[in-house]
Amino acid sequence: MSVMDTCVLPPFFSIIVPVFNASQTLKRCLESVLKQDYHDFEVICVDDGSSDSSWTILGEYSSRDSRIRRFSQLNSGPSVARNKGLDEASGSYVLFVDSDDFFFVDDALSVLNERITANARCELVYFAGATVSSEGAFPDTSKRFHVYRHGYQCMEANCLNPDGIVFGSVYVQCVKRSLIEDNHIRFDEHLLYGEDRLFVCSLFHFAGETVEIPNVLYCYVTNNDSSLMNRSKEAENRFKSDNRWLAHQLDRMLSEKRYQQPNLRKYLHGLYVQNIDVLSRSEIDWAIIFRNASTTKLLIKDILLFLGLFHY
Repeated sequence: MSVMDTCVLPPFFSIIVPVFNASQTLKRCLESVLKQDYHDFEVICVDDGSSDSSWTILGEYSSRDSRIRRFSQLNSGPSVARNKGLDEASGSYVLFVDSDDFFFVDDALSVLNERITANARCELVYFAGATVSSEGAFPDTSKRFHVYRHGYQCMEANCLNPDGIVFGSVYVQCVKRSLIEDNHIRFDEHLLYGEDRLFVCSLFHFAGETVEIPNVLYCYVTNNDSSLMNRSKEAENRFKSDNRWLAHQLDRMLSEKRYQQPNLRKYLHGLYVQNIDVLSRSEIDWAIIFRNASTTKLLIKDILLFLGLFHY
């Protein structure tokens, strides 16, 4: 049989890395991937118009290891870069790694592969991570082992846990690529804030069998400069606007499920009311507020808010 006749099987994992001016951290990120003791993966790096040496570093690594593929685009933001990565991915399961983050352990992919193999119908694995700052590393110890029949049940069980919140943590899910493609899930490229949160919620919304595991596999490096306190007034207003729009999208998703989800409704209720202080009374969507008041206490607060006697 000639080389041309040989069938090349797609990798088990596609690891998508959006890159923007990450020359100081990119090598650490890529080394944590290449050190994995499970080797059946591809790394799709999308350079988002970096002005530093990120593209050169990617070239060095891609020439050294054929599993690393690099792409470039004009600066368009992380959502466009991640969507490009999804378009290029060929693996059975997809992971996202940010260019200033890294895998916490060298057997992260082995752990995921073993869990997926043990649960043949698994479409989503929800694992633990560690937050890394100048003060040190703080692993999330809130996760447990549990198999859910539907992804939205996992989201319902975790959404109010401040130590292990599902929303926005695109890095602590391993998702079957067919789930993404069959349901046409992509990052919303028009959102500046919360685009990863909407993507994650969509994954859990459509997912079938979902496995939650307590293993800490990922390190998320915090950047204090990106906090809301350091944003301009215009950026703060955009942040609030995007969160209100996100609440509407979550409300739409919940209306499609027969499963009762009081925790999710409480979560999106808070997401909406915490971002309405810039609106006039006539601009507030009272229907979404009252519809998602999942407790009597919240309903009383909402009535008082409507009467102008209470502020969240």
